Amino acid sequence: MLGDLNPKELRVTVEAGVIYPGLDHTAVATVDKLVGRQYEPVDFSAVTRMLLVLPGYEPAVVIDSAYLPDVITWSGNEITIDLSSYDIPPSVHNCSLVAFDAQHPRGQAVVDGVDSRMVLDFRDIITGGALPPPIGDQTTMVREAGATMSALKVVYELDGVVYPLDKDDAVHIDLLLGVTLTAADMGGTVTVQRTGFIDDSSWSWTPGRVYLGAAGALTQVPATSGSDVLIGSASSATRLILGITDPITLE
Repeated sequence: MLGDLNPKELRVTVEAGVIYPGLDHTAVATVDKLVGRQYEPVDFSAVTRMLLVLPGYEPAVVIDSAYLPDVITWSGNEITIDLSSYDIPPSVHNCSLVAFDAQHPRGQAVVDGVDSRMVLDFRDIITGGALPPPIGDQTTMVREAGATMSALKVVYELDGVVYPLDKDDAVHIDLLLGVTLTAADMGGTVTVQRTGFIDDSSWSWTPGRVYLGAAGALTQVPATSGSDVLIGSASSATRLILGITDPITLE
């Protein structure tokens, strides 16, 4: 039986008190009661219901096992709390916990936040974003934009900054980096792809070669002045297979 509990006589030990919402992390609290001069495990087997209170809100958040049986579970002297599925912002809560059994239909305090404490620390880990390419894989790369530019433009790189490349730009033609996948304002970041293939529904290519045109544009019309630069081949109306070759200076 649970018996009468006094928070001053309880020792609450919390393992893994850090919870990462959205990830599989639970907190487990063990509760022992001072009997004489030593602590003995509290037996929660007769408990029928528990209330967990997070006091850091107005009003406080109360989690009732009668309605959320998967959030609070107990066995022996262990209480397991699984709030990983709930969108709780990063915060630290000195919680309260109330247990109910047949002898205590109105419940009694197990954790009161003063004489017995259970602290839950909710932390945020960002799981979205872009995965950088592996070391040595230069298929795609992220660079600073030296000018406002749109996606699907050919760019060159100078001192870590990229700019649109024109077929008539003899000064920078040998610095060709690749094709932009994203748009960017000047000073922003832009993703550039150099190898592989690019799909875009706005294209309407005729299968065949694709060249560098004016101001970074892609074209299927070979240059007659400046530099002839093959960017790749269209394998369908909406797919470009990149195959950048060295520029050929035209007379």
